[in-house]
Amino acid sequence: MNSCRLHELVLLTCLGCSFTLPAMAANDSPFRDGDRVVFLGDSITQIRQYTTHLECYLLQKYPRWKLTFRNAGHGSDTAWLDQRAQALGMTTAALLKLGGKEQEEMVVRMVANGLNRDVLPLRPTVVTLMYGANDIRYVNTPDLHIRAMQELITQLRKANARVIVISASPEDPLDGEMNRRHEQFIAASRALAAREKVPYVDQFHPVREAVQEARAKDPSFAFTTDGVHPQPHVHVMMAKAILQGLGLDVSQYNGETTPLLAKVKEKNDAYFRRWREIQLPAILAGKSEDADVKAKLAETDAQIAKLEAESELLRK
Repeated sequence: MNSCRLHELVLLTCLGCSFTLPAMAANDSPFRDGDRVVFLGDSITQIRQYTTHLECYLLQKYPRWKLTFRNAGHGSDTAWLDQRAQALGMTTAALLKLGGKEQEEMVVRMVANGLNRDVLPLRPTVVTLMYGANDIRYVNTPDLHIRAMQELITQLRKANARVIVISASPEDPLDGEMNRRHEQFIAASRALAAREKVPYVDQFHPVREAVQEARAKDPSFAFTTDGVHPQPHVHVMMAKAILQGLGLDVSQYNGETTPLLAKVKEKNDAYFRRWREIQLPAILAGKSEDADVKAKLAETDAQIAKLEAESELLRK
């Protein structure tokens, strides 16, 4: 079968998969006019693929709304935001050596550090959380993951941000030990979201079922690049599963590269360079106030604003 045709069938199949949680009503969008959305997660978020599709869809669906999107994904990160705290000596290795009150206090500090550095300066009104791929490799039970997710929700609420929790994506092999661990973490995360009364989207099961059906037709169907990180066409599947899990109609979105999608990608790449190549190194080196750093940030901010203005024209 032609690979493009197979990918199209997989995307259509994904729409028919059942979600662990009931989808929200179609007219009950979790987004609002004026929202500033921040995507928070690990390398699968940092890649800026499923998030770019989410952004493009929402810009198209609500063309009159003022919406802003920023990607704050960080490779190898966990729900306790360890990749953002290592320069301060707060590592996962150090955290796992602690217990009880001491571990609890470090989780609070690590989450606060990561949010205050990378998320809260963006003044988000909505933050999506997608963690698990690294967490399941550090701990055998979801306890620490759930405690960190709860802390993320608590601190983001204090900052007046609404939270959407998204499950991790499945891994290869589909029947492997890592996916069995994901199942445990997903069940615990779903229960946490219910207790905290925040939207929860299980995109793990729809994507896994779609891949299983694709492989029944073509055993060589490419799903991930390395067993963990999804292929680009699977990021489209993920985005559609997430949107449908939030009660949104994705029947008209196929993930094709439109001028708007290309412009959104260009903006997201520019913001990634701003944050990771200019701002973050300056923060870690204690040079945030240097004139050359401020000049580079201002130049990149102007570029991002230009790209967002061009996106606005394409939306309308």
